[in-house]
Amino acid sequence: MGDSPKSGSSEVISAKGEPTEDKKEENKRLIPPFVGFGILCCIFSSVMVALNSLVVKMISSIDAIQITASRCYVQLLILLPFATYRTCTTGQSFVGPKGSFWFLVLRGLAGSTGAMCEHQAIVRLPVGDAVTISFTNTIFTMLFACLCLGESLTILDGFLCVLTLTGVFLMAKPPFLMGTAEFDTEVLIGILFGITRAVLLAITYIIVRKLARTPPMLNIIYYSIIGSITTTILTAATGSFRFPCWSDLPFVFVMGLIGVLGQLGMTIGLKYERAGTFSVVRAFQIVLIFILQVIVLHDIPTTLSLIGASLIFATVLIIAVRKLYNQKRKNNKSD
Repeated sequence: MGDSPKSGSSEVISAKGEPTEDKKEENKRLIPPFVGFGILCCIFSSVMVALNSLVVKMISSIDAIQITASRCYVQLLILLPFATYRTCTTGQSFVGPKGSFWFLVLRGLAGSTGAMCEHQAIVRLPVGDAVTISFTNTIFTMLFACLCLGESLTILDGFLCVLTLTGVFLMAKPPFLMGTAEFDTEVLIGILFGITRAVLLAITYIIVRKLARTPPMLNIIYYSIIGSITTTILTAATGSFRFPCWSDLPFVFVMGLIGVLGQLGMTIGLKYERAGTFSVVRAFQIVLIFILQVIVLHDIPTTLSLIGASLIFATVLIIAVRKLYNQKRKNNKSD
């Protein structure tokens, strides 16, 4: 992420989701099949991610690590035949285009580890809270840009950081507001996993944009392979393996299918849409997941959760709108 842009190098992405100037012309060659195709992929991905979170909450017979392992196994079961057929018929390398292998490995490691953290957060928190906390990745992306790419932080950036942290703090349900003696340990652990997920999600988005010309299926294959290996090792090390009960098996297979569809939507969508546009669409996933939480799980969110989610939702929208405004202004100047 800290490489300086130069001719012939891979695309470098800033925290504000914009490619460096020397790669803009290359990106223009990525023309969608029809107008709005990228947006539709982003919407589809957001819906799939929300449904996946809901399904995870409904699985009770296995722990979060095994849930992630099951998802990776099912994804491999679905994708390997297609990947094998593609390799045999087209002769394209399984390691991807030149220079992409280690980025694919890093994408798989960050994505699968992030999924484990997300599942750990979901089993400990209301699903709406867990999903909303993952949206703090926009703040971490800005911080990464400041540390790795030398970008400066504005007063607005500082305000948005405070706004986001306040939202997370309210979701932690502080004792002085809840009338309790101390913080709920399970809630705090869930929030810690949610924040870790947000950090890894920020890294994943940057890598996926960097791999814009890599076949989408290859991205998910690496995610699934590395996720299967890491979760199997962790399950063996902790001795926590259990067979899921029969009533949970349909949810396990549905989760894998939804995972494939959601990853495809995100990977393809980021090929054609800038991160700002993707963030605007994805922000409404917060609203969707709270609606699903009430309708499907009959879990009414607390007032503090709703206030905290509203603050994080506002932060995501402000950052996304600013990205789009800045890009439009740059385009007008170039014209």
